Amino acid sequence: MTGDAMNWIEITETEYMDALEVLPPALHLGHGFLFDEPTIQKEGRPCYSPYLRICGRYFAGSEPMTNTEFRALRIDELALPEINHREQITTSDGLLASRQSTDPGTNGFLREVA
Repeated sequence: MTGDAMNWIEITETEYMDALEVLPPALHLGHGFLFDEPTIQKEGRPCYSPYLRICGRYFAGSEPMTNTEFRALRIDELALPEINHREQITTSDGLLASRQSTDPGTNGFLREVA
């Protein structure tokens, strides 16, 4: 499964961190991790609960995944719940930037020079 039947449920940062700290992850990549004791297998491979962190948002997968499936995820192709809001922030260098969390290609930040 590489996302076709998977539903990604938005969770809080606290829920994400709690799952991360309960057991050592079976796999931990930059965009998330696999958690839990493997209770089922696919084609002889253990499956784990997937968690993602994308653009400051956190998600839990509805279906277990193997390490191979999690490594093969294409973050830019996932059907994640949309948020249609922009927030204005001032960056450390004093420039105004807008953040839109639905833009994974730029980590949600679009720089605007005022």
